[in-house]
Amino acid sequence: MASIIYIVITITFFHNEANAREPIDVFIQQMMTQYGMSYDEAKQLALSLFSINLDAPLHEQYFEYIANLIRGNLGVSILSTGTPVAEMIAEFMPWTIFSVSLSLLTSFAIGVTLGMFIAYRRGGILDRILTGIAATLSAIPNYLIGILIIVFVGIQWNLYPMKFMRGAYSADVKPGFTLEFIVDVFKHLLMLFITYVLATFGGWVLSMKASTISTLGEDYVTVARAKGL
Repeated sequence: MASIIYIVITITFFHNEANAREPIDVFIQQMMTQYGMSYDEAKQLALSLFSINLDAPLHEQYFEYIANLIRGNLGVSILSTGTPVAEMIAEFMPWTIFSVSLSLLTSFAIGVTLGMFIAYRRGGILDRILTGIAATLSAIPNYLIGILIIVFVGIQWNLYPMKFMRGAYSADVKPGFTLEFIVDVFKHLLMLFITYVLATFGGWVLSMKASTISTLGEDYVTVARAKGL
């Protein structure tokens, strides 16, 4: 596992290195256009803000990159100038953990329940229908399911106000343990929740169905049935 993480980190570094100058150059051009800075002034500002030295030897940049990761220093955002990336991640982490955890538990519960049910009722019309739905949803990429929901539910059919559902809750709602806040949070969560459940429960259904059928074919189950248990 550690070797895989190291390989991913290394690949990420060289990928970013190949594209690092582009966002820096965009920032430099913005400073020159908006504030009338010279190229050298804008470049020095960029390098100081983002704590990066693109002129340093590649191996020095690499070792500095690894050292910063070990210290938990992920650098600063180019879009939100001066804001540490770790701070931005920490800001959205609670909402991400909450939304994914709730969606995962629901998807797991639905998938396992349906999988066991159709395994016991295998061969029937309900088995064929649910297995077909589960297989189809499992084959569709989750991002495509999200896009389809946005296009049809939010735009074509106008059933859900997508444009007002940014963030974890509405700006005019005060956070707190109140009914208004809880309802507003779940409104913002709804489409994320539906997308995640649709994208993942099919896999649980197929996996649980296969496991249950395999278990029902075991000798001890056959003996138990013969005994009337």
